[in-house]
Amino acid sequence: MASRGKTCFLLPPLWYTAAEFAGNFPGTVAVDGRTVSTLIRQIGTSLKGQEITTLAIANAHLDPAHLGSLREAAADPPAGTRVVFLDLTRRQVAEQLTDEFRTGACHAGRFEGSVVRAEAPEL
Repeated sequence: MASRGKTCFLLPPLWYTAAEFAGNFPGTVAVDGRTVSTLIRQIGTSLKGQEITTLAIANAHLDPAHLGSLREAAADPPAGTRVVFLDLTRRQVAEQLTDEFRTGACHAGRFEGSVVRAEAPEL
């Protein structure tokens, strides 16, 4: 990005999100979808104050309530900003994913495993 005159900053992850679909799984800790959208907008507002106008979200969580929160934040970002994310459920994107991902068999599979290996190859 620097070659294009852009600077990127990596923010810490958001540890909690809307997870209604996973609510019955032990250990799931979720927050309301509106809370997530509001938090994203507030982060965007704070970044705008530092002249950062695009908040790009890296996301692989597919809970419908979570995706709804991201879509809501992207559709109504703070003035002068944009919120963007790659929606893996959109047909054009999903068609490019592996069969494992498209069938939903990706929890602890190759897709999620590759993310962990990229982040912590020693594991």
